[in-house]
Amino acid sequence: MRRTSYQQGSLKLADRKKGKVWEFRWREVQIDGSICRKNIVIGTLQEFPNESAAQAAVDALRLEITSKPLGSSSKASPWRLW
Repeated sequence: MRRTSYQQGSLKLADRKKGKVWEFRWREVQIDGSICRKNIVIGTLQEFPNESAAQAAVDALRLEITSKPLGSSSKASPWRLW
């Protein structure tokens, strides 16, 4: 059995068709031990003009990710989180 791992994830500014967006990335360990990489778009550069503003928006999401039981792989949706 794997021990529980807590992580901060990473936040990066990514280029998309509609402009620059803040993207939060993290890893989840599945029941079989494999690692699944996840990501979600937090918002645009206009919504969050600096990294600290985007980090504040990510805090609620980070709490939900680390509190999920091992292997529960549900799709992260911004509508469900906010």
